[in-house]
Amino acid sequence: MVESSYGLTLSWCIVCAIKFNVLYIMLSGHFYRAADSIFARVGRLGFEEVMVQLLKHKCLPILLYALEVCNLDKRILHSLDFTVNISFMKLFKTCNIENSTLLSNLVWL
Repeated sequence: MVESSYGLTLSWCIVCAIKFNVLYIMLSGHFYRAADSIFARVGRLGFEEVMVQLLKHKCLPILLYALEVCNLDKRILHSLDFTVNISFMKLFKTCNIENSTLLSNLVWL
């Protein structure tokens, strides 16, 4: 963990000193925690459009935090896609990853 000059702990960690990298497991864990809190507060009674907008505006910035300074290879991009797809599978109550991928591509773009 990195601590700022004000004493706040930042939610990312430097993995290697040669190349700047972020622990993506921590980011996905924070994303899942935020998404689960939205699912718990709104519940299953909320409209899917509202839930998608909440995920897009509240949870996605948590997942994308500090990624603009990193080189993202294919493995990391697939990991980030999988993180979003799992939330869509939970939201739309599906077990098929292809349906979840299609829904997330339609909604985000």
